Amino acid sequence: RFRPRVLWINSFPEYDGEYKQLLELADQIGIETKIARTGDILFQGEAALLQCVAEGLAFQNKKVTGYDSIQNKIFNPNNMSLVLRLDASGRSFLFPADIDAQIAEILVAQRSNIGADVLLAPHHGSSSSMSQDFIEAVAPNFIAISAGRNNPFKLPDKSFYELQKKGIRILTTGRDGTLSFTVENNTIATSRYQIN
Repeated sequence: RFRPRVLWINSFPEYDGEYKQLLELADQIGIETKIARTGDILFQGEAALLQCVAEGLAFQNKKVTGYDSIQNKIFNPNNMSLVLRLDASGRSFLFPADIDAQIAEILVAQRSNIGADVLLAPHHGSSSSMSQDFIEAVAPNFIAISAGRNNPFKLPDKSFYELQKKGIRILTTGRDGTLSFTVENNTIATSRYQIN
């Protein structure tokens, strides 16, 4: 267990009971709740910077122009996700949470700061979150996929494994166990831990 000092959320109001309970619990135990906006620095240390690249349903507020034909498809709870980028010791990590391919392509079109050495696969590596343009814009050396072994959704989608042909190293929690990435001397090292 851990006790964060700040809970960063998107600007969308409470849309379900579990989210409302989370916000109430944070309030009860004295955790500050802040709304992350695109460009906000959420943490800055000596060798690390965590920044909000996209604030989720800001897209619903028509901040994005030229995408009216997909507006109805964008309204999806997964697309309320904050997209975060961590820069640490000269290397970068992108955490797009559960965004789908359409939001990923909007980030590419907006020329968002999404290039990264390590990409956490959107939405557990689902096919609905796979965008070749997004992968090319991020240009990762590693893609980490959080998906349980033998999960009922058959994640990750095989299209993610195809990226190995492009020299991207694919690591999954279902196959590789707990994944750790460390940066030392401007080099990324990976380690895996699996009980069975």
